[in-house]
Amino acid sequence: MGDPGKTTRVGILGGSFDPPHLGHLILAQDAYEQLGLDQVLFVPTFLSPHKSSSHVEPSQRADLVETMIEGDERFACSRIEIDAGETCYSYETTQKIANLYPQSELFWLLGSDQLEKLHMWRNVEKMPALCKFVALKRPGYPLEIPGALEAFKILSVDMHEMLISSSEIRERIKENLPVYMFLHPSVKERIEHSKFYSI
Repeated sequence: MGDPGKTTRVGILGGSFDPPHLGHLILAQDAYEQLGLDQVLFVPTFLSPHKSSSHVEPSQRADLVETMIEGDERFACSRIEIDAGETCYSYETTQKIANLYPQSELFWLLGSDQLEKLHMWRNVEKMPALCKFVALKRPGYPLEIPGALEAFKILSVDMHEMLISSSEIRERIKENLPVYMFLHPSVKERIEHSKFYSI
């Protein structure tokens, strides 16, 4: 993520990335451009608090993210949750990133589905001291902030409309249907070579 001593604006994009797809990449670019970020940090989960399993090994999902963003200095991948080897909560992850880069201004990027459940996150009331929340707003949909979150002063970014989901990609691979339109070519090649999601 560059020099820890330098003041930077860093977006945090967490997720299972199972697999990472072009929608994730475009979303990261929208945030990068509209927030004037220095970098967007992809943070693959070891295991999401809301999921019981992933379809490939955590380290392999991180490999796919790194393959997708290779050569693009706007983006980086952190294995901070993968290396923990257990379920991590967003507050803990933000704390670790803030400790590693104390002069960075952090922006936690949220999908609209996450925003609805944000008030239920563990220790979420402590997170505004560490980062700003940014809602990724779909075109044509008003930003509805739950009353419990009004004090958080949530920012928003207008994202491109993208109806791409990792679950659909997994199903298409399993059914031997084309997925090239959803995936970065290098990610598609790696998935095919490793036979991920085909069983």
